[in-house]
Amino acid sequence: MKGGQGLKKELVIVGMSILLLVVGLSGCVQEETTVENRPPVANFVFAPELPIVNETVYFIDTSTDADGNIISWLYSFHDVFDTSPLALATFGRNVEYVFDKPGNYTVELTVADNDGTNNKVNKTVTVSTTRIKRGPTANFTYSPSEQLQVNQTITFTDTSTEGIAQIINWMWYFGDDSGLAYENTTTHTYNESGFYTVHLRVRDTNGRFGEMRKFWYIAEE
Repeated sequence: MKGGQGLKKELVIVGMSILLLVVGLSGCVQEETTVENRPPVANFVFAPELPIVNETVYFIDTSTDADGNIISWLYSFHDVFDTSPLALATFGRNVEYVFDKPGNYTVELTVADNDGTNNKVNKTVTVSTTRIKRGPTANFTYSPSEQLQVNQTITFTDTSTEGIAQIINWMWYFGDDSGLAYENTTTHTYNESGFYTVHLRVRDTNGRFGEMRKFWYIAEE
């Protein structure tokens, strides 16, 4: 454009996109820049996962913002016994809280980024009067499932169920002094006939264990 025509800038907001237009006096429109803001993704974890009354619970922020910075965190503790949830709001990225009564509580985290966009997530915290132990329950199957024989390859498959945490470790003992195996599915061959006990021990991310033993006879070929 020539010097005498001048420029007019218009800011057009469409959804989450900000479009800056340069308009000349002649009426022509040129797109100068486009800036798109992506909202943050709110998330948090807490420990212990199954707290008891009057135990300190730690809430750790794991929120992310792909195109900016999160600058504000607000935790709201919706106590089922309290008629004023606003009184239970706490600012801070990582906070602590003590529940003084048992029950199910909704904890909500609201985050805001440096572009003024916010997002929130809520999770349920179950508070008990005594410690709940929910470790894994160990179990397994084997194949073939009929008469087992010497020098036969037997496949052992873990069918354990998780408690409140993921199972991450398996340990098999086959009862014949042949050593241990550490996979969730493994194979084994017995070289002699006799009675054997197979022992499976599993461990989860919280360090809780589950065990299962099965007893059978290995026959001659």
